[in-house]
Amino acid sequence: MLQTGMLFTILCGQLLLLILFYRTNRSRSPHSAESFKSTADEEKKRLVELQLLAMHNACARQRDKLHMLEIQVTDPKLPFALSKVPLHPLQLRAAEESYQLYAEYVHTYWKTEQGNWKTAFRGRFDEPDTEAGNVRAASIQLEDQLQKRLQIWYEEERNDRG
Repeated sequence: MLQTGMLFTILCGQLLLLILFYRTNRSRSPHSAESFKSTADEEKKRLVELQLLAMHNACARQRDKLHMLEIQVTDPKLPFALSKVPLHPLQLRAAEESYQLYAEYVHTYWKTEQGNWKTAFRGRFDEPDTEAGNVRAASIQLEDQLQKRLQIWYEEERNDRG
């Protein structure tokens, strides 16, 4: 019974400290709404960047062997419109092109006519005249295209920082 009382006292004390901390910090940060928007915008931008890197990586992984799972888990869908992300015009264009190219690649090489995932490819991936070889060649080509767009992305990042 004594331990329960002590625990209750400690919890009440922590709750009071939390309330005091919240009130103190709330009154000190009048720009918290602006700060929140800035942080949210930065997080949106980083999410786009991570997806661009994931798409590039998924294509790069196809060089040595076809990795279907890598393509399946790299699903570049955003919970917001890309136009809502505060990007420089060249970054926005590079991102839009990357998303479009990757979607076309997945649709063309990794999906069946019914929209299901292809689970097998005819031929060897190191032979260019086979289905598997075509997927590999398209992956390498797309990797290069995505690399160019990532270079644009990071050039704009550097220009933004000064």
